[in-house]
Amino acid sequence: MSDRWRSMTLLAKARPVECVCRVAACVALLVCNLALTACADDARPNIIVIFTDDQGFSDLGCQGFRGDIRTPHIDGLARRGVRMTHGFVTAPQCMPSRVGILTGRYQQHSGVETNLTATQPSRVAAMAPGVETIASQLQRAGYTTGMSGKWGVGGGPTRAMQKEDKFVLPRRDLPFLPSARGFDEYVSGTSQVYVVSHGLDGSPVADPPQLLTDDRYRVEVQADAALGFIKRHARDESPFFLYYTPYSPHAPFEAPESYLAQFQHVQDKKRRVCLAMMACVDDSVGRIVNELRTAEIEDNTLIWFISDNGAPKNGGGFNAPLGGSKGSLRDGGVRVPFLVTWPDRLPAGTEYDPMVSTLDVMPTCLTAAGVNQHPVGLHGVNLLPFIAGDESSVPHQHLYFRWSFRGAEQAAVRSAGWKLIRSGSQRRLFDLRNDVAEETNVVSDHPHVADDLETLLEDWLTTLPPPATSPRAKSRSNKR
Repeated sequence: MSDRWRSMTLLAKARPVECVCRVAACVALLVCNLALTACADDARPNIIVIFTDDQGFSDLGCQGFRGDIRTPHIDGLARRGVRMTHGFVTAPQCMPSRVGILTGRYQQHSGVETNLTATQPSRVAAMAPGVETIASQLQRAGYTTGMSGKWGVGGGPTRAMQKEDKFVLPRRDLPFLPSARGFDEYVSGTSQVYVVSHGLDGSPVADPPQLLTDDRYRVEVQADAALGFIKRHARDESPFFLYYTPYSPHAPFEAPESYLAQFQHVQDKKRRVCLAMMACVDDSVGRIVNELRTAEIEDNTLIWFISDNGAPKNGGGFNAPLGGSKGSLRDGGVRVPFLVTWPDRLPAGTEYDPMVSTLDVMPTCLTAAGVNQHPVGLHGVNLLPFIAGDESSVPHQHLYFRWSFRGAEQAAVRSAGWKLIRSGSQRRLFDLRNDVAEETNVVSDHPHVADDLETLLEDWLTTLPPPATSPRAKSRSNKR
C-alpha cells in the first residue's frame, strides 16, 4: 500500500472529530501554500528591458557630456536607479549584440558572428533554433512575456509574403520568430510592416503570425504596442517581462515634425535629426514609466535601459570622449549608456564604475524572478549583490570580444585599465587610465602586459566556434 493511500485510509477510519480537524488542517495548509505562492508572485518584479538602436555613449543627458541632448524621462531612470559608467555590449553591431543580451552568452555560441555571418556549423546568420533566452526562461517561470520593436536576430517582415490578404511566412523562418524564443505576445518590425501576435488594440490575431501595416513614425507604433502590453498585464496576478526595442536613432534618419521643431536651433542637420529621434524615444520611456505609476507597480519593476552598440560615424550621434564607433572594438563601439532601476531593491541616484555587460542582464533578471536553476553555460553574472554593495569584488576581471567581418578577424580583451585589440597580426595596446579615446598604441612600452592579455584572449578564442565565411567576402573574391 502506498504512503498516500495509507494516509487516506487512516483518515477515513479516524473518529469524526479527528476527521474534521485533520481536514481543516489540510485546508489551512492548502490556503497557506496558495498565499505563499501569491506572495511569491507579488514579490517578484515585473521586468522591462529597453534596448535602443545605435545610441551613442554620450547621447543621454545623465551621461553629462552633451548639453544639446534632451532625455528627461530616461535621465529620471538614472535618478531613481543606478548608472553603470562602464557598461558594455558583446559586439559593435545589431544582431550579435542582441543575441548576447537575449541569451546571456557570447553570441558565437548561439550561431552568430555578425549581421551577415554565422558561426560554424550553423552558417545561417540568425540565432540558432532552440537556444534558451531570457524570455523562454521567464515564460517557464510563470511570467507573461512580450516584445515590441526591432527583433533583429532572424525572421521578420522583410522576408514575408502576402497571399489572399493573409500573412504567410516561409516555414524556414518560423523557428526564428519571437514566438519560438519564449515571447507570448509580440509586435516585431522596424517600420511600416510588423509581424504580430496581437493588434495594437490588444486583441489577438487569428492564426498568428500576421502582418500589420502602420505608416506612422516607427517609434510611436512600437511604443503603442509596448504600452498596450503593459496595460493588459499590469494587474495580472503573475508578473510580466517586456523587451522594448525602439528602432532609433538608427538609420533611416528621420523624425516627426513635432520633434524636429524642438531642435530648430541646432545648425547641423544630422545632429538635429538625431536629437529629435532620441527625444521621441525619451517620450516613449516617459509613457512607459507613467503607465507603471498609474498602475502602482513602478516600485517593483526592474527596468534596464541600454543601447545595442555605439553611434555610427557621420550619423549625428556622439560617443566622445570615447574613441571608435559602431563596427569598432574600441570603446566607442561597445561601451554604451547602461542604466538599471528597481526602486524596491536598488539604491537611487548612484553610479557603479566596475565593468558590467549585457551578458549580466539575463542572470540578474532570473535571480530577481526567483529562478534558481539558470541555464548551463551563461557568461554573465547576477549583478544585484554587486550593485547593492553586498559583494566587494567586481563582476568581471576581463571582457572579451570577437568581430570577424568580411574575412578579417578582430578580437579584443579589456580589463579595468588596459585593452588589447588584435587585427590579424597587428596588436594594439591601450592604457585606458590615461587614454580613454584609445588613440596611442603602447604595446612597445608594455610588451609584458600585451603578452599576458593576448594569452587570455587566445585561451578565450579557443572556446568559440570558428566564424563561417562572410557572403560579402565570397562575392568580392569571386569578382577578382
